[in-house]
Amino acid sequence: LIDALCKRGRVGEAQLFLGSLIQKGYRVNEIVYTSLIDGLCKAGKVDAADKLMQKLVSQGFVLDAHTYSSLIDGLCRQKELSQAMLVLDDMMVKGVQPNAVTYTILIDELVRELGSEGSKKILNKMIAAGIKPDVFTYTIFVRSYCHEGRMEDAEHMMVEMVDQGISPNLVTYNTLISGYANLGLASQAFSVFKHMVASRCKPNEESYTALLRLLVKKKSSNNILASSVDIWKIAEMEYLQELLEEVVKLQLLSDIEIYNCFLRSLCRVDRLEETKILLGEMQSANLTPGEDVYTSIIGCCCRLKMPTEALTFLDSMIKSGYLPRIESYRHIICSLCEEGSIKIAKKVLGDMLLEEYNYDEIVWKILIDGLLRKGNAAECLILLSVMEEQDYRPGDALYAKLTGKTSQHVQPEESDGARNSRMTQEASTWTQRGPTSNF
Repeated sequence: LIDALCKRGRVGEAQLFLGSLIQKGYRVNEIVYTSLIDGLCKAGKVDAADKLMQKLVSQGFVLDAHTYSSLIDGLCRQKELSQAMLVLDDMMVKGVQPNAVTYTILIDELVRELGSEGSKKILNKMIAAGIKPDVFTYTIFVRSYCHEGRMEDAEHMMVEMVDQGISPNLVTYNTLISGYANLGLASQAFSVFKHMVASRCKPNEESYTALLRLLVKKKSSNNILASSVDIWKIAEMEYLQELLEEVVKLQLLSDIEIYNCFLRSLCRVDRLEETKILLGEMQSANLTPGEDVYTSIIGCCCRLKMPTEALTFLDSMIKSGYLPRIESYRHIICSLCEEGSIKIAKKVLGDMLLEEYNYDEIVWKILIDGLLRKGNAAECLILLSVMEEQDYRPGDALYAKLTGKTSQHVQPEESDGARNSRMTQEASTWTQRGPTSNF
Protein backbone atom coordinates (compact mmCIF):
# COMPACT_ATOMS: atom_id res chain seq x y z
CA LEU A 1 0.00 0.00 0.00
CA ILE A 2 2.83 2.41 0.86
CA ASP A 3 4.54 1.60 -2.43
CA ALA A 4 1.30 2.17 -4.35
CA LEU A 5 0.69 5.52 -2.64
CA CYS A 6 4.23 6.66 -3.42
CA LYS A 7 3.94 5.63 -7.06
CA ARG A 8 0.78 7.72 -7.33
CA GLY A 9 2.61 10.72 -5.86
CA ARG A 10 0.69 10.59 -2.58
CA VAL A 11 3.81 10.61 -0.42
CA GLY A 12 2.20 12.50 2.45
CA GLU A 13 -0.45 9.82 2.81
CA ALA A 14 2.24 7.13 2.64
CA GLN A 15 4.17 8.84 5.45
CA LEU A 16 1.04 9.09 7.53
CA PHE A 17 0.12 5.45 7.02
CA LEU A 18 3.65 4.30 7.83
CA GLY A 19 3.64 6.41 10.98
CA SER A 20 0.38 4.81 12.09
CA LEU A 21 1.84 1.33 11.57
CA ILE A 22 4.84 2.16 13.74
CA GLN A 23 2.66 3.67 16.46
CA LYS A 24 0.64 0.45 16.55
CA GLY A 25 3.80 -1.56 17.07
CA TYR A 26 4.10 -3.17 13.66
CA ARG A 27 7.57 -4.14 12.49
CA VAL A 28 8.53 -2.25 9.32
CA ASN A 29 11.35 -3.60 7.17
CA GLU A 30 13.83 -2.05 4.76
CA ILE A 31 11.67 -2.78 1.71
CA VAL A 32 8.87 -0.56 3.02
CA TYR A 33 11.26 2.25 3.91
CA THR A 34 12.90 2.00 0.48
CA SER A 35 9.51 2.56 -1.17
CA LEU A 36 9.01 5.69 0.93
CA ILE A 37 12.53 6.96 0.25
CA ASP A 38 12.02 6.45 -3.48
CA GLY A 39 8.68 8.27 -3.29
CA LEU A 40 10.20 11.19 -1.40
CA CYS A 41 12.99 11.52 -3.96
CA LYS A 42 10.61 11.44 -6.92
CA ALA A 43 8.50 14.09 -5.17
CA GLY A 44 11.58 16.32 -4.93
CA LYS A 45 11.94 15.87 -1.17
CA VAL A 46 15.51 14.63 -1.36
CA ASP A 47 16.59 16.19 1.94
CA ALA A 48 13.79 14.38 3.77
CA ALA A 49 14.79 11.11 2.08
CA ASP A 50 18.44 11.63 3.04
CA LYS A 51 17.55 12.34 6.68
CA LEU A 52 15.36 9.25 6.83
CA MET A 53 18.17 7.11 5.42
CA GLN A 54 20.61 8.44 8.01
CA LYS A 55 18.16 7.63 10.81
CA LEU A 56 17.65 4.13 9.47
CA VAL A 57 21.40 3.50 9.29
CA SER A 58 21.86 4.81 12.84
CA GLN A 59 19.22 2.34 14.03
CA GLY A 60 20.99 -0.61 12.45
CA PHE A 61 19.05 -1.03 9.25
CA VAL A 62 21.03 -2.50 6.35
CA LEU A 63 20.16 -0.55 3.22
CA ASP A 64 20.76 -2.05 -0.22
CA ALA A 65 21.74 -0.71 -3.64
CA HIS A 66 18.10 -0.05 -4.53
CA THR A 67 17.71 2.37 -1.61
CA TYR A 68 20.93 4.22 -2.42
CA SER A 69 19.99 4.30 -6.12
CA SER A 70 16.74 6.07 -5.23
CA LEU A 71 18.66 8.79 -3.38
CA ILE A 72 21.21 9.10 -6.19
CA ASP A 73 18.39 9.42 -8.72
CA GLY A 74 16.74 12.14 -6.63
CA LEU A 75 20.00 14.09 -6.43
CA CYS A 76 20.58 13.75 -10.17
CA ARG A 77 17.06 15.02 -10.86
CA GLN A 78 18.01 18.13 -8.88
CA LYS A 79 21.27 18.44 -10.82
CA GLU A 80 23.35 17.75 -7.72
CA LEU A 81 25.78 15.43 -9.49
CA SER A 82 28.72 16.00 -7.13
CA GLN A 83 26.54 15.08 -4.15
CA ALA A 84 25.30 11.99 -5.99
CA MET A 85 28.90 10.90 -6.55
CA LEU A 86 29.56 11.29 -2.83
CA VAL A 87 26.60 9.01 -2.09
CA LEU A 88 28.13 6.46 -4.48
CA ASP A 89 31.41 6.60 -2.56
CA ASP A 90 29.57 6.39 0.76
CA MET A 91 27.62 3.28 -0.18
CA MET A 92 30.80 1.54 -1.34
CA VAL A 93 32.55 2.44 1.92
CA LYS A 94 29.63 0.83 3.76
CA GLY A 95 30.11 -2.32 1.70
CA VAL A 96 27.04 -1.86 -0.51
CA GLN A 97 27.84 -2.82 -4.11
CA PRO A 98 26.25 -0.50 -6.71
CA ASN A 99 24.21 -2.29 -9.37
CA ALA A 100 23.53 -1.58 -13.05
CA VAL A 101 20.69 0.78 -12.13
CA THR A 102 22.94 2.84 -9.86
CA TYR A 103 25.61 3.30 -12.50
CA THR A 104 23.09 3.94 -15.28
CA ILE A 105 21.48 6.77 -13.30
CA LEU A 106 24.86 8.42 -12.83
CA ILE A 107 25.92 7.85 -16.44
CA ASP A 108 22.69 9.42 -17.67
CA GLU A 109 23.30 12.59 -15.67
CA LEU A 110 27.01 12.69 -16.56
CA VAL A 111 26.16 12.42 -20.25
CA ARG A 112 23.64 15.25 -19.96
CA GLU A 113 26.13 17.53 -18.20
CA LEU A 114 29.45 16.52 -19.75
CA GLY A 115 28.63 14.67 -22.96
CA SER A 116 29.45 11.10 -23.93
CA GLU A 117 33.18 11.32 -23.28
CA GLY A 118 32.68 12.72 -19.79
CA SER A 119 30.83 9.60 -18.70
CA LYS A 120 33.24 6.98 -20.06
CA LYS A 121 35.14 6.91 -16.77
CA ILE A 122 32.13 5.79 -14.77
CA LEU A 123 31.27 3.23 -17.49
CA ASN A 124 34.75 1.75 -17.23
CA LYS A 125 34.40 1.72 -13.44
CA MET A 126 31.13 -0.13 -13.83
CA ILE A 127 32.62 -2.78 -16.11
CA ALA A 128 35.72 -3.13 -13.89
CA ALA A 129 33.41 -3.88 -10.97
CA GLY A 130 32.00 -6.80 -12.93
CA ILE A 131 28.64 -5.14 -13.56
CA LYS A 132 27.30 -5.63 -17.07
CA PRO A 133 25.76 -2.56 -18.71
CA ASP A 134 22.14 -3.12 -19.76
CA VAL A 135 20.08 -1.85 -22.69
CA PHE A 136 19.31 1.38 -20.81
CA THR A 137 23.01 2.08 -20.27
CA TYR A 138 23.86 1.56 -23.93
CA THR A 139 20.86 3.58 -25.10
CA ILE A 140 22.10 6.56 -23.08
CA PHE A 141 25.35 6.52 -25.05
CA VAL A 142 23.53 6.03 -28.36
CA ARG A 143 21.38 9.06 -27.54
CA SER A 144 24.39 11.15 -26.60
CA TYR A 145 26.31 10.27 -29.77
CA CYS A 146 23.25 11.06 -31.89
CA HIS A 147 22.84 14.46 -30.22
CA GLU A 148 26.51 15.15 -30.94
CA GLY A 149 26.10 14.06 -34.57
CA ARG A 150 28.56 11.19 -34.06
CA MET A 151 26.52 8.57 -35.90
CA GLU A 152 29.46 6.25 -36.52
CA ASP A 153 30.06 6.04 -32.77
CA ALA A 154 26.35 5.49 -32.20
CA GLU A 155 26.38 2.58 -34.66
CA HIS A 156 29.49 1.20 -32.99
CA MET A 157 27.69 1.27 -29.64
CA MET A 158 24.79 -0.64 -31.21
CA VAL A 159 27.20 -3.32 -32.45
CA GLU A 160 28.90 -3.50 -29.07
CA MET A 161 25.66 -4.05 -27.18
CA VAL A 162 24.60 -6.83 -29.57
CA ASP A 163 28.03 -8.44 -29.17
CA GLN A 164 27.41 -8.41 -25.42
CA GLY A 165 24.16 -10.31 -25.94
CA ILE A 166 21.90 -7.30 -25.36
CA SER A 167 19.17 -6.58 -27.91
CA PRO A 168 18.37 -2.94 -28.69
CA ASN A 169 14.83 -2.01 -27.70
CA LEU A 170 12.30 0.32 -29.30
CA VAL A 171 13.77 3.38 -27.58
CA THR A 172 17.27 2.51 -28.83
CA TYR A 173 16.13 2.13 -32.43
CA ASN A 174 13.98 5.27 -32.33
CA THR A 175 16.93 7.21 -30.95
CA LEU A 176 19.13 6.09 -33.84
CA ILE A 177 16.41 6.76 -36.44
CA SER A 178 15.93 10.28 -35.01
CA GLY A 179 19.69 10.83 -35.08
CA TYR A 180 19.89 10.14 -38.80
CA ALA A 181 16.64 12.00 -39.49
CA ASN A 182 17.92 15.13 -37.75
CA LEU A 183 20.93 15.07 -40.08
CA GLY A 184 18.71 14.61 -43.14
CA LEU A 185 20.12 11.15 -43.88
CA ALA A 186 17.04 9.41 -45.27
CA SER A 187 18.70 6.24 -46.53
CA GLN A 188 20.32 5.50 -43.17
CA ALA A 189 17.16 6.34 -41.22
CA PHE A 190 15.04 3.96 -43.28
CA SER A 191 17.78 1.33 -43.06
CA VAL A 192 17.60 1.42 -39.25
CA PHE A 193 13.80 1.29 -39.48
CA LYS A 194 13.99 -1.86 -41.62
CA HIS A 195 16.51 -3.45 -39.28
CA MET A 196 14.29 -2.63 -36.30
CA VAL A 197 11.26 -4.34 -37.84
CA ALA A 198 13.38 -7.31 -38.98
CA SER A 199 14.46 -7.66 -35.34
CA ARG A 200 10.77 -8.03 -34.40
CA CYS A 201 10.68 -4.66 -32.72
CA LYS A 202 7.42 -2.99 -33.73
CA PRO A 203 7.61 0.72 -34.59
CA ASN A 204 5.42 3.17 -32.72
CA GLU A 205 4.29 6.75 -33.28
CA GLU A 206 7.73 8.08 -32.37
CA SER A 207 9.31 5.94 -35.11
CA TYR A 208 7.00 7.37 -37.77
CA THR A 209 7.32 10.87 -36.33
CA ALA A 210 11.08 10.85 -36.95
CA LEU A 211 10.61 9.65 -40.54
CA LEU A 212 7.83 12.16 -41.21
CA ARG A 213 9.93 15.00 -39.83
CA LEU A 214 12.78 13.90 -42.11
CA LEU A 215 10.50 13.81 -45.16
CA VAL A 216 8.97 17.22 -44.47
CA LYS A 217 12.40 18.70 -43.78
CA LYS A 218 13.72 17.50 -47.14
CA LYS A 219 10.67 18.68 -49.09
CA SER A 220 9.76 21.91 -47.32
CA SER A 221 11.43 25.22 -48.12
CA ASN A 222 10.31 27.15 -45.03
CA ASN A 223 11.86 26.62 -41.64
CA ILE A 224 8.96 25.32 -39.57
CA LEU A 225 10.56 22.33 -37.98
CA ALA A 226 11.58 23.47 -34.54
CA SER A 227 11.81 20.49 -32.21
CA SER A 228 8.84 21.78 -30.22
CA VAL A 229 6.53 21.62 -33.26
CA ASP A 230 4.37 18.50 -33.50
CA ILE A 231 4.97 17.35 -37.07
CA TRP A 232 1.64 15.49 -37.21
CA LYS A 233 -0.13 18.80 -36.67
CA ILE A 234 1.53 20.65 -39.56
CA ALA A 235 2.54 18.04 -42.16
CA GLU A 236 0.59 18.41 -45.40
CA MET A 237 -1.47 15.47 -46.62
CA GLU A 238 0.89 14.78 -49.52
CA TYR A 239 3.76 14.17 -47.08
CA LEU A 240 1.63 11.85 -44.96
CA GLN A 241 0.63 9.91 -48.07
CA GLU A 242 4.23 9.70 -49.28
CA LEU A 243 5.49 8.32 -45.97
CA LEU A 244 2.60 5.88 -45.81
CA GLU A 245 3.40 4.61 -49.30
CA GLU A 246 7.12 4.31 -48.49
CA VAL A 247 6.48 2.24 -45.37
CA VAL A 248 3.84 0.04 -47.03
CA LYS A 249 6.21 -0.54 -49.96
CA LEU A 250 8.80 -2.03 -47.60
CA GLN A 251 6.35 -4.91 -46.94
CA LEU A 252 7.71 -5.36 -43.44
CA LEU A 253 4.51 -4.69 -41.52
CA SER A 254 0.85 -5.39 -42.11
CA ASP A 255 -1.01 -2.51 -43.73
CA ILE A 256 -3.46 -2.51 -40.81
CA GLU A 257 -0.67 -1.87 -38.29
CA ILE A 258 0.69 1.02 -40.35
CA TYR A 259 -2.69 2.66 -40.93
CA ASN A 260 -3.67 2.24 -37.29
CA CYS A 261 -0.55 4.06 -36.10
CA PHE A 262 -1.04 6.90 -38.60
CA LEU A 263 -4.70 7.28 -37.65
CA ARG A 264 -3.95 7.39 -33.91
CA SER A 265 -1.26 10.01 -34.53
CA LEU A 266 -3.59 12.23 -36.55
CA CYS A 267 -6.41 11.89 -34.03
CA ARG A 268 -4.06 12.92 -31.25
CA VAL A 269 -3.64 16.33 -32.89
CA ASP A 270 -7.35 16.53 -33.87
CA ARG A 271 -6.87 16.34 -37.64
CA LEU A 272 -10.24 14.73 -38.28
CA GLU A 273 -10.49 15.44 -42.02
CA GLU A 274 -7.13 13.82 -42.76
CA THR A 275 -8.10 10.93 -40.50
CA LYS A 276 -11.27 10.37 -42.52
CA ILE A 277 -9.29 10.35 -45.78
CA LEU A 278 -6.93 7.62 -44.56
CA LEU A 279 -9.82 5.76 -42.97
CA GLY A 280 -11.61 5.78 -46.33
CA GLU A 281 -8.52 4.37 -48.05
CA MET A 282 -8.26 1.70 -45.39
CA GLN A 283 -11.88 0.65 -45.72
CA SER A 284 -11.61 0.63 -49.54
CA ALA A 285 -8.88 -1.97 -49.13
CA ASN A 286 -11.22 -4.01 -46.87
CA LEU A 287 -9.09 -3.26 -43.82
CA THR A 288 -10.84 -2.86 -40.46
CA PRO A 289 -9.43 -0.23 -38.06
CA GLY A 290 -8.42 -1.41 -34.61
CA GLU A 291 -10.52 -0.84 -31.51
CA ASP A 292 -8.05 1.74 -30.20
CA VAL A 293 -8.32 3.64 -33.49
CA TYR A 294 -12.08 3.97 -33.15
CA THR A 295 -11.59 5.10 -29.56
CA SER A 296 -9.10 7.75 -30.74
CA ILE A 297 -11.44 8.98 -33.50
CA ILE A 298 -14.38 9.28 -31.10
CA GLY A 299 -12.24 11.26 -28.66
CA CYS A 300 -11.07 13.50 -31.50
CA CYS A 301 -14.66 14.21 -32.61
CA CYS A 302 -15.72 15.11 -29.10
CA ARG A 303 -12.76 17.44 -28.55
CA LEU A 304 -13.82 19.19 -31.75
CA LYS A 305 -17.37 19.51 -30.34
CA MET A 306 -18.77 17.09 -32.93
CA PRO A 307 -20.68 14.50 -30.86
CA THR A 308 -23.02 13.59 -33.74
CA GLU A 309 -20.00 12.63 -35.83
CA ALA A 310 -18.67 10.69 -32.86
CA LEU A 311 -21.95 8.75 -32.68
CA THR A 312 -21.52 7.71 -36.31
CA PHE A 313 -18.10 6.27 -35.54
CA LEU A 314 -19.46 4.63 -32.39
CA ASP A 315 -22.04 2.86 -34.54
CA SER A 316 -19.32 1.77 -37.01
CA MET A 317 -17.24 0.50 -34.13
CA ILE A 318 -20.10 -1.64 -32.82
CA LYS A 319 -20.85 -2.99 -36.33
CA SER A 320 -17.17 -3.97 -36.61
CA GLY A 321 -17.64 -6.23 -33.61
CA TYR A 322 -16.06 -4.07 -30.93
CA LEU A 323 -17.55 -3.26 -27.54
CA PRO A 324 -16.78 0.45 -27.07
CA ARG A 325 -14.92 1.45 -23.93
CA ILE A 326 -16.74 3.39 -21.25
CA GLU A 327 -14.24 6.16 -22.01
CA SER A 328 -15.78 6.56 -25.50
CA TYR A 329 -19.29 6.80 -24.07
CA ARG A 330 -18.07 9.34 -21.52
CA HIS A 331 -16.66 11.57 -24.28
CA ILE A 332 -19.88 11.39 -26.28
CA ILE A 333 -22.35 11.80 -23.42
CA CYS A 334 -20.43 14.71 -21.89
CA SER A 335 -20.11 16.39 -25.28
CA LEU A 336 -23.84 15.97 -25.93
CA CYS A 337 -24.69 17.42 -22.51
CA GLU A 338 -22.38 20.39 -23.08
CA GLU A 339 -24.20 21.28 -26.31
CA GLY A 340 -27.60 20.79 -24.66
CA SER A 341 -28.58 17.57 -26.42
CA ILE A 342 -29.82 15.92 -23.23
CA LYS A 343 -32.44 13.80 -24.99
CA ILE A 344 -29.81 12.19 -27.23
CA ALA A 345 -27.47 11.75 -24.26
CA LYS A 346 -30.22 9.89 -22.39
CA LYS A 347 -30.75 7.59 -25.37
CA VAL A 348 -27.01 6.88 -25.68
CA LEU A 349 -26.83 6.03 -21.98
CA GLY A 350 -29.96 3.88 -22.28
CA ASP A 351 -28.42 1.92 -25.17
CA MET A 352 -25.24 1.54 -23.17
CA LEU A 353 -27.10 0.08 -20.20
CA LEU A 354 -28.31 -2.76 -22.42
CA GLU A 355 -24.70 -3.93 -22.81
CA GLU A 356 -22.57 -5.78 -20.27
CA TYR A 357 -21.04 -2.84 -18.44
CA ASN A 358 -20.60 -2.53 -14.70
CA TYR A 359 -23.13 0.06 -13.51
CA ASP A 360 -20.94 1.37 -10.70
CA GLU A 361 -18.13 1.92 -13.19
CA ILE A 362 -20.53 3.84 -15.44
CA VAL A 363 -21.43 6.07 -12.50
CA TRP A 364 -17.81 6.75 -11.59
CA LYS A 365 -16.46 7.34 -15.10
CA ILE A 366 -19.40 9.10 -16.75
CA LEU A 367 -21.57 10.71 -14.11
CA ILE A 368 -18.92 11.62 -11.53
CA ASP A 369 -15.65 12.01 -13.50
CA GLY A 370 -17.36 13.11 -16.71
CA LEU A 371 -20.20 15.38 -15.62
CA LEU A 372 -20.08 16.18 -11.93
CA ARG A 373 -16.43 17.26 -11.92
CA LYS A 374 -17.19 19.67 -14.77
CA GLY A 375 -20.04 21.26 -12.85
CA ASN A 376 -22.85 19.63 -14.83
CA ALA A 377 -24.79 18.53 -11.74
CA ALA A 378 -28.25 18.86 -13.30
CA GLU A 379 -27.34 16.70 -16.28
CA CYS A 380 -25.73 14.21 -13.91
CA LEU A 381 -28.98 13.76 -11.97
CA ILE A 382 -31.02 13.47 -15.16
CA LEU A 383 -28.84 10.60 -16.35
CA LEU A 384 -28.91 9.03 -12.90
CA SER A 385 -32.69 8.87 -13.25
CA VAL A 386 -32.21 6.94 -16.52
CA MET A 387 -30.13 4.40 -14.63
CA GLU A 388 -32.70 4.19 -11.84
CA GLU A 389 -35.34 3.37 -14.45
CA GLN A 390 -33.19 0.35 -15.26
CA ASP A 391 -33.45 -0.74 -11.59
CA TYR A 392 -29.97 0.54 -10.69
CA ARG A 393 -29.67 1.83 -7.12
CA PRO A 394 -26.30 3.35 -6.22
CA GLY A 395 -24.79 2.58 -2.83
CA ASP A 396 -24.82 5.19 -0.08
CA ALA A 397 -21.31 6.46 -0.85
CA LEU A 398 -22.02 6.85 -4.57
CA TYR A 399 -25.39 8.45 -3.88
CA ALA A 400 -23.73 10.98 -1.58
CA LYS A 401 -21.22 11.89 -4.27
CA LEU A 402 -23.89 12.22 -6.93
CA THR A 403 -26.42 14.26 -4.98
CA GLY A 404 -24.38 15.95 -2.27
CA LYS A 405 -26.74 14.40 0.25
CA THR A 406 -25.87 11.77 2.82
CA SER A 407 -28.09 9.07 4.19
CA GLN A 408 -28.06 8.26 7.89
CA HIS A 409 -25.52 5.53 7.15
CA VAL A 410 -23.03 7.79 5.41
CA GLN A 411 -20.63 10.17 7.11
CA PRO A 412 -19.98 13.47 5.29
CA GLU A 413 -16.87 13.07 3.17
CA GLU A 414 -13.84 15.15 4.09
CA SER A 415 -12.93 17.58 1.32
CA ASP A 416 -9.74 16.99 -0.67
CA GLY A 417 -8.25 20.23 0.62
CA ALA A 418 -9.03 19.49 4.27
CA ARG A 419 -7.77 15.93 3.99
CA ASN A 420 -4.53 16.95 2.28
CA SER A 421 -3.91 19.69 4.85
CA ARG A 422 -4.48 17.30 7.74
CA MET A 423 -2.35 14.53 6.25
CA THR A 424 0.50 16.87 5.37
CA GLN A 425 0.60 18.21 8.93
CA GLU A 426 0.54 14.75 10.48
CA ALA A 427 3.08 13.38 8.01
CA SER A 428 5.42 16.27 8.71
CA THR A 429 5.21 15.55 12.42
CA TRP A 430 6.04 11.90 11.86
CA THR A 431 8.95 12.64 9.50
CA GLN A 432 10.52 15.01 12.02
CA ARG A 433 10.13 12.40 14.74
CA GLY A 434 11.52 9.67 12.48
CA PRO A 435 11.04 5.92 12.86
CA THR A 436 10.82 4.66 16.42
CA SER A 437 12.62 1.67 17.80
CA ASN A 438 9.30 -0.13 18.06
CA PHE A 439 9.70 -2.24 14.91
